[in-house]
Amino acid sequence: IDSDIQIKNFGIVCDGDNTEKFILEAKNILEAKGIIFKYFSYPENKGQAYAVNLALKNITGEFFICFDCDDIMSVDSISEKVSFLKNNPEYSFCSSQVDIVNKDWEKIPFISQEHYFKNKNLFWDILSLNCQPFHCLCRTEKFFNTTKNKEISIKKAGQNLQILLPVAYNGNFGYIDKILSKYIQH
Repeated sequence: IDSDIQIKNFGIVCDGDNTEKFILEAKNILEAKGIIFKYFSYPENKGQAYAVNLALKNITGEFFICFDCDDIMSVDSISEKVSFLKNNPEYSFCSSQVDIVNKDWEKIPFISQEHYFKNKNLFWDILSLNCQPFHCLCRTEKFFNTTKNKEISIKKAGQNLQILLPVAYNGNFGYIDKILSKYIQH
């Protein structure tokens, strides 16, 4: 976990798998850097939606980002997105280009959808084109203004869309034309 911006709070949810050992190692590293580390755990795996809801109920910062444990953000990913949103208050959330790689870190060629993401109103693009940006940084207030009880539906799939669609419907989307993360396709 490395960033060129001072992260004040970092929260992680462990939903009953075998990653607790690694989480506690990360906790020590982050706390040594002065970061407030919030660790939440379920005794058994209840699924991603439960984990997302537990995280959402404990968000306290101005912005939040959701990503999976096997996705990689560049050192400047968060700072670029925070800077973008601070300099563009009309946007509710933003994302950037992403490299898609396989488990061996080989880049997977894909049809770029970046021209869709340059549209400020992303809601209809997500629905009609079945595409979505990765690793969006959202303004916490904008998200909670669109979501009841700080939670999403408990479904087996679609957690990212449940976060993105309400914000996309009610707010503008910003796109940073730079690769700031890697998505590992399994």
